[in-house]
Amino acid sequence: MRKVKSLESLYEEVKDYETVLTADAALADALNRRLDRPVKGVFASTPGRLASTGDEASRREVFLKVVEETSLSWKQVSYGLDKIFEAWKHTGDLHKILELDRYGEEMLEDIVEIVDECETSFHSVDSFEVSGDVAVVNLFQFNELDKTVLPEEYDEYSIFTDRVTGFDQFNIFESGLDLVNSLVKNIERVGSENAGVVVRPDSSYQNLIESVFKSQNVSYTRSENLSRDKDLRTFISLLETGVTDRKLRVRDVKPLQKGLGLKLSSGDNAFVSSSDSELKEFMNIISYMNFSEALDQFEEFSGREYSHIRNLVNDLGVKDKPVNKERVRKLSYFVSNFDSKLNENNTGVLLADPKNASVIDRPVVFLLGISSEWNESLPEEPWIDENWFEDKNKSEFEIMMQSGDKTVYMVQDREFEEDIKPCFHIDEIVGETVENFRQLPHDFKAFNSSIEASTFEIIDVEREEISFLSQSSLSDLARSPRLFYMSKLVSEAEEEHLLKGQLFHDFAELYFNHPEAVENKLEKITDYFENEMTKIVDDSSMIQIRTEINQGLKNLMDFLNPQTSYSGKGYKANSSDNKLAEELDLEIETNSTEMYFEEDGMKGKVDLIEAENHLVDFKSGRKKSVKDIVKSSRPETFEDARFPDFQALMYLTHHSKYVDGKVSFSFVYFLNDLGGQLTDREVDEMVTTVELLAESFEEKICSQEIFEYLIKDVKKSNNRRKTLEKLGYPVFKDFFGQNSFPEVYIKDEITETDIYREFESYALEEVGNYKYVRKGVKSMFRKIIEYRNTRYFKEDKESIREFVKEQLGNIQKYEEEGYPVGDRDISRLGKEDLIV
Repeated sequence: MRKVKSLESLYEEVKDYETVLTADAALADALNRRLDRPVKGVFASTPGRLASTGDEASRREVFLKVVEETSLSWKQVSYGLDKIFEAWKHTGDLHKILELDRYGEEMLEDIVEIVDECETSFHSVDSFEVSGDVAVVNLFQFNELDKTVLPEEYDEYSIFTDRVTGFDQFNIFESGLDLVNSLVKNIERVGSENAGVVVRPDSSYQNLIESVFKSQNVSYTRSENLSRDKDLRTFISLLETGVTDRKLRVRDVKPLQKGLGLKLSSGDNAFVSSSDSELKEFMNIISYMNFSEALDQFEEFSGREYSHIRNLVNDLGVKDKPVNKERVRKLSYFVSNFDSKLNENNTGVLLADPKNASVIDRPVVFLLGISSEWNESLPEEPWIDENWFEDKNKSEFEIMMQSGDKTVYMVQDREFEEDIKPCFHIDEIVGETVENFRQLPHDFKAFNSSIEASTFEIIDVEREEISFLSQSSLSDLARSPRLFYMSKLVSEAEEEHLLKGQLFHDFAELYFNHPEAVENKLEKITDYFENEMTKIVDDSSMIQIRTEINQGLKNLMDFLNPQTSYSGKGYKANSSDNKLAEELDLEIETNSTEMYFEEDGMKGKVDLIEAENHLVDFKSGRKKSVKDIVKSSRPETFEDARFPDFQALMYLTHHSKYVDGKVSFSFVYFLNDLGGQLTDREVDEMVTTVELLAESFEEKICSQEIFEYLIKDVKKSNNRRKTLEKLGYPVFKDFFGQNSFPEVYIKDEITETDIYREFESYALEEVGNYKYVRKGVKSMFRKIIEYRNTRYFKEDKESIREFVKEQLGNIQKYEEEGYPVGDRDISRLGKEDLIV
């Protein structure tokens, strides 16, 4: 990429000019900071700043004027102003947009006419022309409106030199938290006033950075805008609550009660109308208030005055107008789209958005992410010059990548086992497609230092020893030890899907034990389901819920076979109550449903032991494949899965201690693909079954069963079948009986192993040096890996037991040393605010 001059060098080139113009406000500020002589007026400036009189109408004022003078909706006005000002900026002509077919409509004509009557900053630029000895820096950044201020004669300068340079080293971190912790430590070394950080504000890093900065008392530049004002947001939330048509649950208004300092209601799932909430009276009368009266009530709730909110409702002309849903929606819309600053902090670390900055005037600049999130797509508007837009963005990227005396690139290379694609400007600069940061100069960074502990008083409490892990606890622990810890401390709120799931589980247990009685009382059961759900679900949602209830009950009855039973060996009976059984006055006495176990460090509850060698679990979520289930539960492969879930392997491992032979575990996804189920789909289509074989994989691979698996269901001309049939089963069995199969679970990796190369050589020698033999051997090994990845084997039982034992040992260590976050991206773990 083109080498960038230092700001000092650029200043030396332009310092003797009367006026220096640049379209980059940050560059103008940087040049002014280096000014070493007295000047009359302005030295370095942007066209907008130079032309400004200070009396221009703001976009917010123009918006209100258009709203007042037309019958257009707020969204129409906002849309029209966006297009008009953008077209004016890029064409240099306010009226140019009306000449374009797409935008030459009466609505825009009316808005353009009103805009033309206002004195905006665009008017100031349009009518201003600079004079004297002028230097223009980076003319490529100037839009057509900017260029209208330029005199006939000026000298042009560029921040680029004639030389080229390469990228600095990319520092690759395993997780976002490691990256941010390393950033903070580096800022401590260089000083916050010397550091700039380039980060996308909508990236996962931004919230982490602000949280850690605040906890570590690191100052940073930030604007406190009206839209983020906590009091205004609470006031708007109060109004939205008062005018809503839907039934509100207590948990919906708890944040509002907390924000107002009101007494928190109990019973999260109860509707507000049936609680003793202090908001109830206000909600009943708000539609009879005007905005001023509602604000009076808000101030009475909080005990404070809010002049900035009163000014806002006065500016919008709704002060004396009744509160209704449309006006509240407009107030929220206006605050979101016409933001203004309340105050600003300009000390500490400079945070910059890569889409709005190129020059970062700090000694040390840290660039975070530099991924495809930094890509800026070309606006599909007729006034945009595509070549200018792309050249400008690429040039600004080159400038930014060389900011400061020292530039530090900090990136993640992978997320969820997938490569993170670098920003496409890197492709343009390198001249080839760059799929990941490993293709660039890089260094892998490990960061183990944690944030310093607070000075809270430490109270010694007796710890309860953890001797058993459930499948959900083990899954949390595998994802992040701190997630496991926080999940123990914080209970989940009772949500709609939890109650619905419990009702269906109760039904399945009851139907298995009393099929005839349940069928005779199905209508009463359906009514009971609906009555329970209406306690926490509003009327509009009940339409979908009723469909789920009717089809879910049918699917469960189609699947269940109440003719079988289990001895109960290895389990203890469920101690919890079945509320549906109580409602129907039926007793449940069985060793087959809702059975518990605690053994070998594992614990769990089996929904149904459908037969001696068959376990069943009912799921209301989306169906998973056998491969996904095995991959996410095997200790050797769960880290490559999206989420670990050890249920199937844990339950099968326990059950296999008490029965002989193969054991199966079926997940019944009784609400999966509801639309398909309504058209009489087969029961098997909602069931996924995974097996635990009695043999080890080494034993199984030598079997006739595996040989038949490899050659069946394909044509005789298939390369794999032709090769194996010519070799024969005795040769196949003898080879794998004498050679150990490696611990490989990825198809593409098996071709790099010794056993693959040896078998291929043997097959070529025995069958002949034919292309189909090579293809057949490759297909055979890939098929073997597929077999391995779609069932469990004897060694998997020992593996999960050892894994559980290891994790229990880790818990003892974590109890003494603290629970670490782990390697996974913190933003993907849930409970992010607690984990940080």
